[in-house]
Amino acid sequence: MAVIELKAGARLDMLTQTELNESLRGWDGGLSARYRARKWLRYPRQLATPAGGALALRSEASGGPKPGYVWAFRRLVVSGLTSGVTPDVVNLFRNDQQDIVWQFTGNAFFFKFGMNEITLEGGDWWRLASVGAFAATNVISLTGELVEVPAALAGTL
Repeated sequence: MAVIELKAGARLDMLTQTELNESLRGWDGGLSARYRARKWLRYPRQLATPAGGALALRSEASGGPKPGYVWAFRRLVVSGLTSGVTPDVVNLFRNDQQDIVWQFTGNAFFFKFGMNEITLEGGDWWRLASVGAFAATNVISLTGELVEVPAALAGTL
């Protein structure tokens, strides 16, 4: 401790700069651990070929986070859809649920999301299904970018 004498005769013990630096060495309030756990990833390309004028893409095997993790999507792209006056339309579902999470068309096939707008938890996966008349016959792909965090840190997104 550095000792400083005040004119009034009082004494004050204070840390020196070296002592302060030593006491703070390695402490960052847990921020570095939190950011080391955060990973930016490319979503594994999911492919499907339309059949009979319809599309059904299921990403169960390789399209979701492992248990204990959360994926927060920043961008999703569905390529290969027919565009124009009557574009192809596909709905995005989480697992086999019937609630639509998002909708893509041949004219609006690319979306960017805020950090917690569209997520998957461990074991979840995406399903794309066509809506109405579907003209595309080529391979349709679902790709994107995301941030992965341990489920315990999902609130930090």
